[in-house]
Amino acid sequence: MNNVFLVTGGSGLVGSNVAWVNRSDYDVIITWKNNPVNMQGCRSEKLDILNKDECIKIIKKYKPDYVIHTAAANWSFDECEQDTRGLSKDGICGATQSIVEACHLANSKLVFFSTDWVFDGTKPLGEKYDEEDLAKPICKYGQYKYETEKYI
Repeated sequence: MNNVFLVTGGSGLVGSNVAWVNRSDYDVIITWKNNPVNMQGCRSEKLDILNKDECIKIIKKYKPDYVIHTAAANWSFDECEQDTRGLSKDGICGATQSIVEACHLANSKLVFFSTDWVFDGTKPLGEKYDEEDLAKPICKYGQYKYETEKYI
């Protein structure tokens, strides 16, 4: 039997591509909040990652081998920088904490997509960052993703 992948943010660019390239080799469940996804070879499920109980319910329902977490509750770089109420932090950090807890309860492995915004961009031209480089975020989006990495 194929491994089960549950992809959060399946209506987004990264999530839909992850689902697309894995749909023939895995049993893929795509989750979405506002934009329903109908992709041949995948199942589709509505999920509000800001709702902890919903995260737990869906992940326990499918008991995926892997949760590929690409959703950020519609918080882009610009929206995070303009957010003065802290909602973007809840959308990135808080939602991921709910996903982590749900994965723990369902014994699912988590694959988390971060961002290069966790780095400060001071490496010389032509040098690339890797996972072992020291994170030094200089924006809210990068800071929230870095906090999430540390939590995970």
